[in-house]
Amino acid sequence: MEFRKIVEVEFVEYTEEALDKSWEWLNDSEIKHLTNTPDFDREMQRKWFEGLSKRDDYFIRAISTDDMLVGVCGIKNITKSDGEIWVYIGEKTLWGKTIGAQVADYLIKYGNKLKLKSLYIVCLKSNRASRKNGSRFGFIYEKDINEDSILMRLEL
Repeated sequence: MEFRKIVEVEFVEYTEEALDKSWEWLNDSEIKHLTNTPDFDREMQRKWFEGLSKRDDYFIRAISTDDMLVGVCGIKNITKSDGEIWVYIGEKTLWGKTIGAQVADYLIKYGNKLKLKSLYIVCLKSNRASRKNGSRFGFIYEKDINEDSILMRLEL
């Protein structure tokens, strides 16, 4: 899909620097709410990070622009047929600057590379930006997860 990139991003290795920025971003009340992130502490985060290299059901990348980390994205719960894409842009000044579209494009291409049959997004019903971005890339409403969240799916 072609779109005008307001901010050009790169997808880079998820390092300890990205882990530290994630601590900051995911403890911001607005980002925590939008991503439906449960409470966690530094020890839980460290254990999760150290376990990443052993997982084949999880793909993660940091998002960078002008050598500055601005967010994180990936595919989790990867099976032989599908996976859940997710993203958070921690630098709020960059919200609405086409980063979400670039992430969707990147992760869809990665899902195709993995030969997945579909990708899905779980997002808050109230998160209009996520729903709109998903729809733009062909994700369609599949079902309610609970009273607050929906699942949208893209057949690859």
